[in-house]
Amino acid sequence: MSSKKKDRITKGLRKIGAAWAVRSDRYCSPNDPLEDQIEGKRTYHVHPDASFPHQDNIKRFRNLDEVQAYIKACMAAEAEGDEVKAQQIMEDFWYNLPPL
Repeated sequence: MSSKKKDRITKGLRKIGAAWAVRSDRYCSPNDPLEDQIEGKRTYHVHPDASFPHQDNIKRFRNLDEVQAYIKACMAAEAEGDEVKAQQIMEDFWYNLPPL
């Protein structure tokens, strides 16, 4: 994994008002689902709202490409003038993301 890629993602998260949750590497959190903890399933953790970094709002991603896609979807939704279309962009993103 390229540190340049992670730097770009960190900047992208800032642009959308998000932030890494706790740290920027893949890890298994004590707040992750119990099954994932048992399996040692490591994921990237992102706070979607850096101004309110609550553990119940954390989004989890398997890899950096998913985090990049999330940033792009958020930016597209933000650029969309229609709230319904913006919501649809995010729903489509989550629907097309394979489950953890």
